[in-house]
Amino acid sequence: MTTPDSLSSEHGPAYTLDIIASACGISSQTVVHYHEQGLLSPASQDESGTALYDDDCLHRLRRIEHLRETYALETAALRLTLDLMDEVERLRSELRHRR
Repeated sequence: MTTPDSLSSEHGPAYTLDIIASACGISSQTVVHYHEQGLLSPASQDESGTALYDDDCLHRLRRIEHLRETYALETAALRLTLDLMDEVERLRSELRHRR
């Protein structure tokens, strides 16, 4: 994604709040709400303290929106579902490394 608000870091692209919100078709306030509810955290901050999001954050935000829109999940259910999905991914990764 090449935009004025997309920055490069040593770990790949970093996106500002406005860019990550726009990429998911939601408002910046919604992203802030998800952060306040503990569903999404920025990957890092720049020197001025601006929150920066990476591709993993973008993937998580899209997952949140999909769950919310498709299943009408509330915050607690979203958190539980995301935690379970993260655990499944962790276990799959562990299993792949054992093979």
